[in-house]
Amino acid sequence: TEFGVQYSVQQNINKDNSVRIFIPNYQLNSFGIYAIANVNVNSTYLSFGIRYDSKQFDAFKRELGIQTNIKRNFNNLTATAQAAYKITSHIQGKSIVATAFRPPAVNELFANGLHQGLASIEVGNPLFNAEQNLSFTQEITYKPDSNFKFEVTAYSNHISNYIYLQPVQPPSFTIRGYYPTFNYVATNAHVYGFDVALQYNFRKHWQVSSKTSIVRGWNKTSKDWIILMPADRASFELNFLPSNNKIFNQNLIGIEITHVKQQTLVPTSTSVLQDYAPPPAAYTVFNLNTQTTIKIHKKPVQIGCTIFNILNTKFRDYLNRFRYFIDEMGLNASIRLSYNF
Repeated sequence: TEFGVQYSVQQNINKDNSVRIFIPNYQLNSFGIYAIANVNVNSTYLSFGIRYDSKQFDAFKRELGIQTNIKRNFNNLTATAQAAYKITSHIQGKSIVATAFRPPAVNELFANGLHQGLASIEVGNPLFNAEQNLSFTQEITYKPDSNFKFEVTAYSNHISNYIYLQPVQPPSFTIRGYYPTFNYVATNAHVYGFDVALQYNFRKHWQVSSKTSIVRGWNKTSKDWIILMPADRASFELNFLPSNNKIFNQNLIGIEITHVKQQTLVPTSTSVLQDYAPPPAAYTVFNLNTQTTIKIHKKPVQIGCTIFNILNTKFRDYLNRFRYFIDEMGLNASIRLSYNF
């Protein structure tokens, strides 16, 4: 068994001479208490959890020279039950049923103005209720030996008061020009999908892996798809693992191919224009990754280099709101160095 208590305080204080305030002054007090019980029954691992959360927002808004104080309290009890079990000697399963609770974030409640980082205007709603979720997750893992592993995870989430950004028309006109405008809205949603992962070590120094992710978001209130859901994607990775020697260890040289389909499951309502631009076309990018570990004074030093988009492919990603203005980055590289001392 395990018991725990959590408490946190978060504040935002704008300067006294702030003219444009995107997020108002506020204080958020969060309190949570939980209990978890784990037990093994005939090689079946069972886990049960329960948690109580309380969050209090205390915000101060100034409009037309008048300051108002807005208080919002969110309280909820959630629970989870999980069972991990063997189906055969090589197949394992895990089943999870859980409830979840997410109070609206401060920007979802109080944002009102230009988001400088995204060049768009966002408007929150201080009357939002907390999201409530009932989720079902099923995992199946097939591992006949140490060289092969196959995993499938399917999930289904029924969410009340699901909060998301909805583009609104027309865009807002300011002295600096037009800006895309988004309202935070809430609905009842069904978000479901599955992930598939495969890893296979063949020969002595070669490894291949692949991942597929498919997500669907259905608006149960309007009987339509939800906007800004991830598009279907799949990746394939081929790695060469050179042998260790006196200097270099945990060596890897690999190439990754990622393909993302065009998102076609978007709201179909024709009464209003749903988005400022249609979903971008499908794209495929290639990445190159290398890494190794050396020792300095008997301490491991991890060195890695990744080159993204090695073919300099021109593309835009559906979930990136900069897609309204510009393509994603072309060929670029990053170097990583990690030293434990």
